[in-house]
Amino acid sequence: NSFSISEYVKIKDKLLVNRNNCHKKILALRDHASNYFLKNNLFENHFNRGTFYNLFSKKLLSKKSSDWIPSQTLIKNVDEDNWYKKDLDQASKVNVDFCKNKLKNFFEDLLILLKDYTTLDAVLKKIYPSLIINELVKEIKDYKKEYNIEHISSFNKTINRLVSEQSSSFIFERLGERYNHFLIDEFQDTSLLQWQNLLPLITDSLDFGKSVVVGDGKQSIYRWRSGEVEQFLKLPEIFKGDNLVNVNDWQSKLETHYNVKNLQENFRSKKQIINFNNSFFSKIKQILPTNLKGIYDHHHQNSNYAKAGGYVYIDMFNGKDYKQDILSAMVIEIKRLNEENNFQFKDIAILCNTHQNIIEVAEYLTLSSIPIVSNEGLLISRSEKVKAIISFVKYLYNIEDNIAKASVITYLYSNDLFDDELHDLNLKIHDNNEFILLLNKINLYVNVDSLLQLSLYEMIVEIINSLKIKRDIYVDFFTDLVLIYSQKNINSLSEFIVWWEQVQDKKSITISEDTNAVKLMTIHKSKGLAFNIVMIPFNWESSAKKEMWVDNNNFNSENLKYSLISQNKNLSFSHYKSQYEIENSLSLLDNINKLYVASTRAKESLYIFSKSLSKTSKTNTSLNFLLSQFCKVFPFSQGDRFEYHENQEINKKIFDKKNIIVRDWREIISLKNSSIDFWDTETNDVKKDWGKLLHYAL
Repeated sequence: NSFSISEYVKIKDKLLVNRNNCHKKILALRDHASNYFLKNNLFENHFNRGTFYNLFSKKLLSKKSSDWIPSQTLIKNVDEDNWYKKDLDQASKVNVDFCKNKLKNFFEDLLILLKDYTTLDAVLKKIYPSLIINELVKEIKDYKKEYNIEHISSFNKTINRLVSEQSSSFIFERLGERYNHFLIDEFQDTSLLQWQNLLPLITDSLDFGKSVVVGDGKQSIYRWRSGEVEQFLKLPEIFKGDNLVNVNDWQSKLETHYNVKNLQENFRSKKQIINFNNSFFSKIKQILPTNLKGIYDHHHQNSNYAKAGGYVYIDMFNGKDYKQDILSAMVIEIKRLNEENNFQFKDIAILCNTHQNIIEVAEYLTLSSIPIVSNEGLLISRSEKVKAIISFVKYLYNIEDNIAKASVITYLYSNDLFDDELHDLNLKIHDNNEFILLLNKINLYVNVDSLLQLSLYEMIVEIINSLKIKRDIYVDFFTDLVLIYSQKNINSLSEFIVWWEQVQDKKSITISEDTNAVKLMTIHKSKGLAFNIVMIPFNWESSAKKEMWVDNNNFNSENLKYSLISQNKNLSFSHYKSQYEIENSLSLLDNINKLYVASTRAKESLYIFSKSLSKTSKTNTSLNFLLSQFCKVFPFSQGDRFEYHENQEINKKIFDKKNIIVRDWREIISLKNSSIDFWDTETNDVKKDWGKLLHYAL
């Protein structure tokens, strides 16, 4: 979509008018149906649970459009011609049977109107974000044109427009080379454009050499990066290749040379792990739609070369605090594995669905004195001490920044340095003098003017000393970062604050992979790796505000080709029903594939901890739903929990850190000035200039 703001406003106004008209038709239908009920002596008790009657007489009057949606039970009853209870009196049954054709017409008319209303409502709720995105796209286009640049993501589209219409000889001529052999790895995560761009080269080379594509559809977890597993599933057919001029020739060539080799042996895991995964995914694949089940046709793996043993444990936890219970259970099991089963901490990997989950696990394990290795879990910005230092820097930049002052006071309060209540302390910080007095009250003395005269690095060190912050690995890494930054940038507090805001989610403590510590990472990062012990926590619940782009198919506007809408179950009653169902199916496949990747990383033991499935659960893609398809009673276990692990190395500390006393250089070094040089204002720079010239000459 490419419109001006005024054009977008016109489209919005037109959609509003259409939605209001549709609402009026729904109310008119409701009045018509209610009058029909009254005229034919039809009442609530004549219908199954009164749902049909209440839908037209009450629910269609609700201001919430979601109340207008009929339940699946009601839809099923109407489809199966099931209108009333068996114990209804005979006269009433005859009356309902006489009227049911008209009643069914009311219901069908309502579904047609709801289809239009729900579609219009979904688009209108996201019309302003769509407008903003449209404006941003135009700004990006103007920016690229002004600076004569192109984003790398656009190259595949540009190349696709060229290769889809050109012969391979044209492309080889431009390359200046000819290739007879191609190897494409991780094909299940290859995007549609990437594959189509390579097709002319690959199909041409098949007459001279061999081309191999390697992949596993069960490990397709990069759909958010345009990976399309369906094209892997449908090989040698060219998936969505209708736009390609030479699609028939290319597909014929692929079919002629197509040969499949499935690798069924598992050389990684112990037998109990292999057997569990075979059994688990045999059941789970049944919930996939028919068109996607083929991805798991060859999921069964042989254990001919596997070692005996292995252990699998699955448990579910109730209540709002289920995460805390899961974290506690993991800590207990990690300590037991270390103390009783002879595993090292570095044998254990916890695979999370999101970066936020990693942070939650990292904080809990750290508090439980369990060493961890994780880029996300060891972010320097997660340290309360570093947060306090940054807040004080912000205060120095703007002494009126009450949020920064409150952050410093909160840190000091959390370290039991104040006797007053935190609320009372925060009331005093609005006055800068009161803030300084609060610090003085706990024997912290800060001279703001003196600090501002220091270089950035010296300022940070002085803040640490003034606030009596005890150095740890986070503070040391942070000061190292500040030193590196100050060597490359000007001494500006404002620029440093902006820089830190940009990098705080990227800078982490660097630790060797060989360190004896529990590994924390996302499932995506674990792909291709293996660990003796794998733990998979939490429930992978989707965001309640998940969005999707849909093709309007000329329904809303001839010009508005695509719309951004929020995903919800009401879309099943809209023109986007098929697109919504496809997205739901692919989301389900995403989570099954993520679970497959995670559970096949384990060599000796696999633990899965999730949330109990409630009766009111509405999602069929979360982890607990998948687990409930395999087993109804938890905890589930398979194998020997107390299997002893051989060849444990001596544990090593993660950080062999010694406390270093940091002193002010001014107390150690004094600069001596010659009185002659000091008062010689005319020739003072001659020696300096001579030194510089000598330096450049050398």
